[in-house]
Amino acid sequence: MLESVLTVCAQMWIAGGYALEIAAPFVLSQHIRQTRRDLPRAVDLQGISADYLLLSAQSCVYRLIYIFAYVFPSSLLAQQYSARYYLAPDINKFRILSALPYCLSTLAALALIMLPRFTSVSLQLRLRFSTIAKFVSGTAFTATMAIYLLATRVKFDPATGMGFWGLFYIDAVDSLKGVADCLDCVRFWPQVVINWEEGNTVAFDTTYLHALLASAACRGMGMLLAALAQDDMRLATRPAGTFFYVIYITLLCGVFYYQSYWVYRRENARIIRGFTKRAEEDGNEDMNRRAREEETIGLMPLG
Repeated sequence: MLESVLTVCAQMWIAGGYALEIAAPFVLSQHIRQTRRDLPRAVDLQGISADYLLLSAQSCVYRLIYIFAYVFPSSLLAQQYSARYYLAPDINKFRILSALPYCLSTLAALALIMLPRFTSVSLQLRLRFSTIAKFVSGTAFTATMAIYLLATRVKFDPATGMGFWGLFYIDAVDSLKGVADCLDCVRFWPQVVINWEEGNTVAFDTTYLHALLASAACRGMGMLLAALAQDDMRLATRPAGTFFYVIYITLLCGVFYYQSYWVYRRENARIIRGFTKRAEEDGNEDMNRRAREEETIGLMPLG
């Protein structure tokens, strides 16, 4: 009985983690729209970097290709999968499709950020790609294409699906997921560097970090409950990729919190006060201008 209750609780925690992960990109897009509305002249503030947008989009593209390659597998891929995983020869399409909502939500959020009023958005986002992002993006693309070509094009054997260096077609497809996972990890670190260069984190959204941290916590709690249900604490660190994700997101959020609430706390407050005062002055100027226009056309000012 207790085992069944713990298993259900673990699944609920993990499902909550997935839901928060799917919602997090929309939290980010909503914050950027709110910043543009509240601080319309704050184009020189440091918001989310373009590096994050570039690496996130590239990661989603690779992951989508990986998902559709397994959901609609070719006969060669199905044959190689059955030979490699002979204990479970059927492709678990449900597990692979579980990553699709996150990819689609991230792409939709990126579209919401970039498409409306592209000129003003590009100014607000400080649309410049750092050397880090360009190097990571170029390396990921080069590695992916090299693996794919070596596995499928160079001295390709149609009978076995093996290419040069002993790589199979399935290796090329799996490499897409590996590259996407690496990009998901690296995409935040150019933001850390840019925050340090700019000396503030005023327009950077900590609510987005809250959602990521809560997602990681839910996944970690689900893994712990699943281990307790099986009475084997070694399962708390499995799968290893999810365990690494929980630790990594926790450390990453700690770095951003340290920047936002400790290192640049006073600078952020000073900048916000300056823009608030400027907005009030702009509002007073608009009111005076309207009053002068009303007097010019012979209208009595209200009040």
